[in-house]
Amino acid sequence: MTNREWRSPLPRAISRAMNPDNIVYRTAVWIIPLVIAIVFHEVAHGWMAKWLGDPTAAERKRLSFNPLRHVDPVGTLILPLGLAIAGAPVFGWAKPVPVVAQRLRNPRWGMVAVALAGPGMNLILATIAAILIGTAVALLHGAQPTGVAAFVFANLVNFLLVNVFLAIFNLLPMPPFDGGHVVEGILPRPLAAQWAKIGRFGFLLLLFVLVVLPMIAPKADVVGRLVGPPADAVVSAVKRALRQGGYGKFKVGHGGTLDPLATGVLPVALGEATKLAGRMLDSDKVPPAYSALKVDGERAYDLARAGEEVVLASRDVTVHALHSSPARGRWQRDALTEGADTANVPSADTPPPPLACGERSPSPADAREELQDITLTAHVSKGTYIRSLARDIALALGTVGHVTMLRRTKAGPFTLAPAITLDNLAEAGMGRTLEQILLPLRAGLDDIPALPLTPDQAGALRQGRVLTGIATDDGPYFACDGDTPVALVSVEDQQVRVVRGFNL
Repeated sequence: MTNREWRSPLPRAISRAMNPDNIVYRTAVWIIPLVIAIVFHEVAHGWMAKWLGDPTAAERKRLSFNPLRHVDPVGTLILPLGLAIAGAPVFGWAKPVPVVAQRLRNPRWGMVAVALAGPGMNLILATIAAILIGTAVALLHGAQPTGVAAFVFANLVNFLLVNVFLAIFNLLPMPPFDGGHVVEGILPRPLAAQWAKIGRFGFLLLLFVLVVLPMIAPKADVVGRLVGPPADAVVSAVKRALRQGGYGKFKVGHGGTLDPLATGVLPVALGEATKLAGRMLDSDKVPPAYSALKVDGERAYDLARAGEEVVLASRDVTVHALHSSPARGRWQRDALTEGADTANVPSADTPPPPLACGERSPSPADAREELQDITLTAHVSKGTYIRSLARDIALALGTVGHVTMLRRTKAGPFTLAPAITLDNLAEAGMGRTLEQILLPLRAGLDDIPALPLTPDQAGALRQGRVLTGIATDDGPYFACDGDTPVALVSVEDQQVRVVRGFNL
């Protein structure tokens, strides 16, 4: 027996389940909103039909909110589950509610009303979700929800997206969508009869809109543009573009994960360049608890969300430059002019003042006060957590603060200017022009001098041998044989050793 305190595995199990990177979590936050939205959509059709005189749906017990009564094996289970696991935008459909037009008091316009009831219900649900999201944001005062609260919030956001998507998607003016039934009701009878015949090809039309059309015109990808691909789908999008362009299989990796809140530059490496992904991308900084660093094998943000205390070691980073724009809010910082007394202005390096006995620590503004925000542009070294920087600056000013928007405009040598969007990437893949936008391996190592080699020297390095008698300064080098990269090497005492070799 030991004196070690027993700790229940339940909190960690919950933290794993509540981890946004967990496949079960990612699937659940899409499947749950989708099933609820689809059920309400179909029940709305049935209730409208009953109200207008057709009780068919009620007779067949389809006015139930039990999802099992509306399940279509492919549209409600197999397809959405596969899309969620793959990290793609999730959509689906349910088993249609039976409606007999002849039993409606006004068959023609009754069918139009029944068709509009489903998308109308989705818009109502989207409005409710938007109100709940706004209320949650107001109650949180800008703080990030954690644990179960984060899971519920993610479901609300996806519920809003799914309902907006279902409303718009179902209003497409073609069979078998609700919009097709609306067109059928509006057209003169002869044309309506011809239009109805198109319905037998409804499934093929659905495949064309969702699969074929995005392939021939990527900007027409209705699902992807309404819902948007998640950040972890970028590598998958690159692989898909390579596959569609017939480029074969390549290893694909990214050079530094963006904060979940962030937008901007994300370097992506192909083939041998993946060996340098970490290299391409010096204030003493403690990472925030909500970081991707691991503590005892667990992600720090998992432990923090589970309510556990997270202690992370500091690491050396460098803030090369920090610029601010004018603050917004009730309180405006007095501008400092040339010659002004700056002695009492705390800097980012100044620790927060000590607290006297009984004095309260800095706390967020009262809910009735307008919170101040400021935009900072920072040039920092690799490994810097901007969330930590914001926290430390606020503490130095005797208050608290957090990041509300984050955009990375530069990562290593890569900037926004030559960056491409996923839409442009897909177009380049289909047009077999990816080689025109790919950067050479050397582009990620612009800070390392080149070391020209002879063919014999290059061959020796590829065999793992050490070159001697190389008269050059010590340090890292990019060894190349003409235009062919050979290895990332280290030179010390005129000896060249391979740090990372390239199979080119």
